[in-house]
Amino acid sequence: MDYYTLYTYKNVTELREIQHEKNVIPFIFVETLELLEEEQDICIDITSLIYFLRTNKDNIYSANINLREINEESIIIIEYGLAESAIEFFPHIFSCHVPFLKEKEAVTEDNSLKTFVHHRNPVYAYYSSEDLNLIIKYANENNIPITTFSQASGNFRTELEKFNLTSELAIVDLTSIIYAIEDNKNLIYLVESFLNQFSNVKVIGLASQTDQLLKYFPFYIENVKSLKELIPDLNIKDSEESLINEVKKITTIQFP
Repeated sequence: MDYYTLYTYKNVTELREIQHEKNVIPFIFVETLELLEEEQDICIDITSLIYFLRTNKDNIYSANINLREINEESIIIIEYGLAESAIEFFPHIFSCHVPFLKEKEAVTEDNSLKTFVHHRNPVYAYYSSEDLNLIIKYANENNIPITTFSQASGNFRTELEKFNLTSELAIVDLTSIIYAIEDNKNLIYLVESFLNQFSNVKVIGLASQTDQLLKYFPFYIENVKSLKELIPDLNIKDSEESLINEVKKITTIQFP
């Protein structure tokens, strides 16, 4: 039986360096197996998978099946803090882990992925609950599918049935999921699976939470843009106007 090396990175900054050299693809059940059956010479990140398996151990067998086609040409990477868990879950696949950036000299140029390209998108920021109400109203008036994770609650998949590729634009607000992810990082995989499924979805988020969105979803979110770039005719304030209004609210508070 062949055992393979698991490559690690310490943070998003190191992940970006790897992405500069490789087209890194996140693990998705079924899709990953199909990709590996076509081409083993790819780079797959299993970080969100391990978060998911920590609380869903009945999926470990299926995950092993999905990784069965990797070989010495495949590059599997993971956030350093999860490497030992990955080896525990896949003891018949991985024997050890080493930092990718220290070992990259041993990885040839030919390992760059050419066929499967994963495009990242911005998160469009809004600045207040009033903004969100206007966004929801605009979406409903223009038949744009929209949801937040707090709306979906326990029926997330049912809520997402209204998202389909016949809509030119669909919107999902990831703000509320940030608070849940802090204690349930297995949710990262579920969100990634959804974002991977619907290419017409645009992500929005409260401006104060966009740094966290960039941290938890580095494969899908590239930068932060104003929501007005997504919907120019939406009547919401920009960041500067919102900041001025917030300052006014604070300075008009009457203290005893």
